[in-house]
Amino acid sequence: MMHIETADSTLPTLRLTPRYSGLRAGHDNTLEVLVQVQSPTPPTGQTLVRTSLNLALVLDCSGSMSGQPIAEAAWCAADMLRQLTAHDRAALITFNSEVQVRVPSQRVDNLQPFESALAHLSAHGQTNLHGGWLQGVEEVGRFLDLEHLNRIILLSDGNANVGLHQVREIAHQCAELAQAGVTTSTYGLGRAFNEELMVSMARAGLGNSYYSDTADDLLESFQEELALFQALYARQLQMPIRAEAGIELKVLNDYVMSEAGIWRLPDLAYDSEVWALLRLRIHRRDFLEPTDQPVRLLEVDLTYTDVTGQTQQCAPVTLALPVVDATTFERIAEDERVATRAKEIQSADLQLQVRNAVRRNDWERATDLVQEIRTLAQDNPWLKDAVTQTEALLNARDKDRLARESYYSSERMRKRQTSKDEQAHDYHPDQEWQKPRYQSRKPQQGKKMSHDQSPLFQQLQISRVTARELGEETVQILEVGFYVTRAEKYIDLHPDIEAAVNGTVSYPPEQKLPQHSAPRGATQIDVRNQTSLAAFNDLTAQGLNPVILNFASALEPGGGFLTGSRAQEEYLARSSTLWMCLRDQAMYAYHRAPGNNKNPFYSDYVIYSPRVMVLRNDDGKLLDKPYPCAILTSPAVHANGVRHYMPQRVGEISPVMWKRILKVLAVAERHQHDSLVLGAWGCGAFGNDGTEIAGLFHKALAENFQGVFRHIVFAITDWSEERRFIRP
Repeated sequence: MMHIETADSTLPTLRLTPRYSGLRAGHDNTLEVLVQVQSPTPPTGQTLVRTSLNLALVLDCSGSMSGQPIAEAAWCAADMLRQLTAHDRAALITFNSEVQVRVPSQRVDNLQPFESALAHLSAHGQTNLHGGWLQGVEEVGRFLDLEHLNRIILLSDGNANVGLHQVREIAHQCAELAQAGVTTSTYGLGRAFNEELMVSMARAGLGNSYYSDTADDLLESFQEELALFQALYARQLQMPIRAEAGIELKVLNDYVMSEAGIWRLPDLAYDSEVWALLRLRIHRRDFLEPTDQPVRLLEVDLTYTDVTGQTQQCAPVTLALPVVDATTFERIAEDERVATRAKEIQSADLQLQVRNAVRRNDWERATDLVQEIRTLAQDNPWLKDAVTQTEALLNARDKDRLARESYYSSERMRKRQTSKDEQAHDYHPDQEWQKPRYQSRKPQQGKKMSHDQSPLFQQLQISRVTARELGEETVQILEVGFYVTRAEKYIDLHPDIEAAVNGTVSYPPEQKLPQHSAPRGATQIDVRNQTSLAAFNDLTAQGLNPVILNFASALEPGGGFLTGSRAQEEYLARSSTLWMCLRDQAMYAYHRAPGNNKNPFYSDYVIYSPRVMVLRNDDGKLLDKPYPCAILTSPAVHANGVRHYMPQRVGEISPVMWKRILKVLAVAERHQHDSLVLGAWGCGAFGNDGTEIAGLFHKALAENFQGVFRHIVFAITDWSEERRFIRP
């Protein structure tokens, strides 16, 4: 194995790795060389500086977007906007037969204009795609700042049939704008869009191209690009390559090359890698005899723009290899990583040929090509999964989906960002979920990562029997005060349980709390499809001090976690020491008492537990190292019970929930938490309206607790196709 790289750890690592560490004397040599650009790990204990964004969201509102597609596009745009800051700018443009600026470019410190515009989108007319894109360019261009990331985000589900529609001309314009500092990402939706146009625009525009088979698959693509924005380390990567005289050089990734002969690489996130695979052809006349001194083959430079907008440059790296005799050459082992990337490029070439074959209805040729890919993928699990998806579309003779899937698979394999330590054999679908989205290896580009591969989904789908067994095991652990991990490590919980129980504070219904803290700044509010503990960990990783709201049973500590129930409280109880903190609390006796035990409104009790120890992962496995977590426990109104037993008092549900929400937030404020994990409180079996509960929380955070909390996450685990519950 041979690596030649830069040595300055404060800069990206620029590394050259040849497939073979020598040249064969007296023969023509063809040699692949892997160029890796690796970013450093983010500094610990510091808030990352993010490049400010200047975006234009350009959405197709033609007739084919009617129904779920337009609703999903609006939702995705709103989700992206909610995660921007006042340092960012955004504009909202729609197009059908006409182009309309719904929200001119402005600072994202007030979402109301965007939310109002997105709420009133309708789909009709034809598709003036180029006109919409051009209007986006104009909005971004009005505030162009080369120290910022200036990007058009274009979504369409159809063919351009109004205005300019020639692929080459539109791509040329995208390239010209990219040179001027305005880049383009494209999102193709469904089965009718022109994949060649959308990919060509993103490729020439130095952005990213995404494909979503259905509207339900769309959100993941938006989240991937936003995650890249938030983790961005370097952009505008430019790589001059100088091969020695007589050496033929080819870059196999199909990257854009500028007129000056400089290759443009994708944007680079922290703790990640972008790469290029070079192929050198060296004629035997240049190396007739073995040499003692390595022969210089090429030199690679790298310049880039950092997060502050400044241009940086890495020291050039040179590749020189010895010329050896045939016997020595035969003993040289190939570099595994270079060989893997070469197979990915070869597979990408074949996927593109599959696309072209099915577009001309040559199914026999497409079948042969898929078999070639399968043979190539034998020792690469990701390629094997990808070709399995391609083969399924081939067998179904699903022409449009196969053409698009093959085209986007080819593009992804050539240009994907990776983790720095990725190996072909370490691919496992469940582990891909744990990576940043821009590093994940998706087996099917048009589909969101199948949720049955997720540890979260596995946690939600465990049987009642397994849930009950986990709950019983947790109680046994808490009663004996220890457990032993799978690695046979002894975990003593006695001091943690004692601290958790002693630290728990109860706020009875009659206790009033002041709500008068000065605002600390803007409050960021996210809605995420994840568990409460996953959201807690995300906030903690940002240096925040979060607390989780436990959607409590008023009658049983931990709800039905010992009988196999699987709602949020039961998940928390079987995963932590929470049950020990709750089991002797007065709240439960209060609600069981005569006169209260049949009152579905329950009460404004709030229990605060600052040091609950979490013992399990989302998949139910015991942790090698438990960690502390703060939890607020409070019951929502049992709205279904009110409707059944007290229908005359249904009008009181909302005022009671308003009062209870204020108390929950006041307790969190009193204990100096700067962030909360909330959710669809009481919207499951209790039957409260999710939209109404979200509105009450929003009102309280905007009025009574304006600016008190830095970050609110609504963690709502929901795998329904229409995501009924995850929407705010």
